[in-house]
Amino acid sequence: MTREGTTALFARRQDAMNRHDVAGLTALFAADCIVESPTAGGVVRGLLTVEAIQRAWVTGFPDVIFTTEDLLIDGEHVAWIVHAEGTDTGGFMGLPPTGRAFELPMVMLATLADGRIVHERRIYDFTGMLVQIGILKARAVGSVGASLARFGAPAAEWARRSTAEATGTTREDVVQLLQRRHEAWARHDVALIAAQHADTCLMDSHVAGRVTGRAAIRQVYEAWFAAFPDSSLASDAVLIDQEHIVELAMQSGTDTGGFLGLPPTGRPFRLPIVWLFTVRHGQFAYVRPIWDFTGMLVLIGVLKAKPA
Repeated sequence: MTREGTTALFARRQDAMNRHDVAGLTALFAADCIVESPTAGGVVRGLLTVEAIQRAWVTGFPDVIFTTEDLLIDGEHVAWIVHAEGTDTGGFMGLPPTGRAFELPMVMLATLADGRIVHERRIYDFTGMLVQIGILKARAVGSVGASLARFGAPAAEWARRSTAEATGTTREDVVQLLQRRHEAWARHDVALIAAQHADTCLMDSHVAGRVTGRAAIRQVYEAWFAAFPDSSLASDAVLIDQEHIVELAMQSGTDTGGFLGLPPTGRPFRLPIVWLFTVRHGQFAYVRPIWDFTGMLVLIGVLKAKPA
């Protein structure tokens, strides 16, 4: 499928989703498609499940809107990054409506074949969304609630497009950069991880908000490894579209060091994460993780959550 064809397919998808055209959206998927979705509770197969997932969204959130932040295309692999927002006035997942709104970034990682989506994995802060709309009640331990940052629009560094020649970075450069990052992560070598970021690099962090510069970004990583001394990061897939990179990985760790200044809980987590990068001249110019961060806080016991 050509790049133009892929772009047109996802434009039709956004249009169908925002018109709440469930049939039109379902038609973009292959008959035997596989979808990994928090809404479905895991891995599901077939058009009936795709239809059921989308119907749950448009029924629960009659005003739901999906706005494209970016579309990355790497052959048959696509990353659709969107900003979703809506209000629970219809009742989500069969529960009574709460009347509360949500907004959050989402990443849809799709594989295409014969002009249709054959596999898709959806990554976003599902637990955080449930808290926002009031299905889950969450109580922060200590002062952690005041420390957490909410994401707004992505930084301009992510949105700006340049050619490979202008960025001074080839595909092989990106592959090697990510490989060195994983090697440094396995050793918890914060100095080397930080050195891979440009002096003016921007990071959108759940904990620190938007931070600028290598020194500030190093502090974010130092705090992370101090809280999770056994932190591991295993890469699952990488999508490269010129200077923009999406990496799907499995992140895990145990809170034995104390997260966000709180006493250690000794509890582990293991969750998928998507890292968004912009790479220029062999260094990261922009970094943004998207994952179920609120779910991680619940798993390690920093947030106490229960059904409303």
